[in-house]
Amino acid sequence: NYPKVVLDNLMNFLSTHDTGRMFTDLINIADGDRKKATKLMKIASLLTFTLPGVPSIFYGDEYGMENNDNSSRGCFDWNNYNNEIFAWYKKLSGIRKYTVMKDGEMNILYADYGKFVFERVSDNERIVVMTNMSNSPLDINLEGEFVSFVTGKKINSFKLKENELEILIEKK
Repeated sequence: NYPKVVLDNLMNFLSTHDTGRMFTDLINIADGDRKKATKLMKIASLLTFTLPGVPSIFYGDEYGMENNDNSSRGCFDWNNYNNEIFAWYKKLSGIRKYTVMKDGEMNILYADYGKFVFERVSDNERIVVMTNMSNSPLDINLEGEFVSFVTGKKINSFKLKENELEILIEKK
């Protein structure tokens, strides 16, 4: 219901100074499976960076900082931040260089039972974001020539397994 100019400027965040740490919550959701929690954190951060609005990172989320003694306000751990989640955030932050991420239109292409595909489009850019949190593969047909933002490789097949994601940049 927000006007587009407001929606494009809302803060998107996963946790804040007065909420629990997202990665701790995801570890609990994943029954202690840190590998699964890492995949879920990547999907959550992907949506934070690609949905309309401005990604806002509460310090420590960019490396999966956990609650410290039931407090979300622990000190930044300078000894353990350089990990898989941190590498993902560094890569993911590059998606914001595309102007379509700042003011492009958003169109939902598919949304059903944990599968979510949307595009951000403008006159000269198109980015398709795909996430699959269901128990079955996501198989979708898209027209156009795409390169994976994640791998840099040309993509012709659009199939995702459970807890996977993809960002597609259309070659125009």
